[in-house]
Formats: sequence, structure tokens, C-alpha cells
Amino acid sequence: MRIPGPEPQEDGGLSAIAAAGGLHRYQLRLHEAHGPVVCFQLPGVDMSRASMCVMTTATAPLPTSAPAPVWARRAAHAIALCALPSGLWRIAMASGVHVGYSDQVLRDVFDIPGWGIAYVVGLSVLAELTALFPLLLVSDRWRPLRPRALATLAWTASGVLVLVALWQLVVAFTVESQTYMTSGTAHTVWGFVFAPLFAIPALMTAVTWSYAKRHRARGQAWLPPRDRPAARAA
Repeated sequence: MRIPGPEPQEDGGLSAIAAAGGLHRYQLRLHEAHGPVVCFQLPGVDMSRASMCVMTTATAPLPTSAPAPVWARRAAHAIALCALPSGLWRIAMASGVHVGYSDQVLRDVFDIPGWGIAYVVGLSVLAELTALFPLLLVSDRWRPLRPRALATLAWTASGVLVLVALWQLVVAFTVESQTYMTSGTAHTVWGFVFAPLFAIPALMTAVTWSYAKRHRARGQAWLPPRDRPAARAA
């Protein structure tokens, strides 16, 4: 007996899922077109394997990823908080608050007042918006269409952050960096507000690992029991 459903597609039905606005709506459309029991192809699965056809019924629960653990949520929020002090420090500098630079340094080096204000404020806003990205990795309300692509992007961002942090440490300890601070107190404050940025790479890596692990388990939930890694290992 052949279970009704759409014909196999080269992209595994990914374009149809995207056109429907998500997997859940795609399944609802299939039920409207083919009845209460439907068999459809899973994106990313070999089309030659008939056993990989996913069967769903109108009342079947959809496999979802497990909610993010509490520590991952706290780490994602901590990333946004780590970027906040340095952003506020830059905005204060652009607003004319004395942060340790003389007026001449502000004019000649940072172009403040001038276009330097837009650059410094824009950099602060961009940095904070980027620091909010990990919140998507722990959100229960937002479901990405391509979790694997988002995981790849998150791993790439984590790697870049680790390399940047290591490079900054090497420069700080091996190169005699030039500073324009007018006092030691201002330089200490600068160190305190920028120090939290070095925690971001480790936090981002932990959040990304949690996200990838949860969605990998979700993907295995779609597979027939005999095709799951645990069953193959046994």
C-alpha cells in the first residue's frame, strides 16, 4: 500500500517547506492535499532510501528540539552584558565625557568632534546588536529554517572570537602599545570596561555547543530507530 504524499524533489522538499512558511505549515498543507496520513521526504536525506520517507498524521506531534538549559541561557545573556560596559564607555567618549584623552587626542586621533562621533557610536551599537545574536540560539520562540546553517555560523563566529581574543592578548603582552591616556586612573577604568570582552569567546563557544547538541538530537528524532546512531552502534 502506497502512502500518499508529494513526489521527491532534488532539494529534499526544502523549497516547499520554505514556501509554506515552516515545517508545521508545510505538514498542514500536505494533510489538506493528501488526507490524514502523509509521507514526505525529509530535507538532507538520501532520496534513494525509501525508508527515510517521514510519515506524519494530522494528530502526530512534531519533533522539536529540547529547550536550552539554564546555564546556556545565562551564558547567552552574559554575552550581551559583557559587551555593554565598553559600549557605554565609547558613547561617553563621543558625548564629550572625559575618559582620559586630551582634547587634542580626540581631535587628531578619533576625529571628535566630527565624523568620529558617528563611527564610535555606530561601533558601539553594532557591537551590542552582535552580542544579542547568542540569544537566538537559546530562544524557544524562534525556530530557524536551517538549524545546521545557523550552527555553522555560530561555530564560525566562536572561532573568530577566540582568534581575536588570543591576538589581542599577544599584542598586549609582547608589543609596547602606545597609549594616549592622560592618567593611570583612566587607563585602569579602560581596562575594567574592556576586560569582560575576553569572556565572550568562551561563553559563545559554550552556547554554540549547547545549540548544536540540542538540534543534533532533534535531527536524530526524525530517523527510524534502526538508523539512529545508538542503534547502529549496538
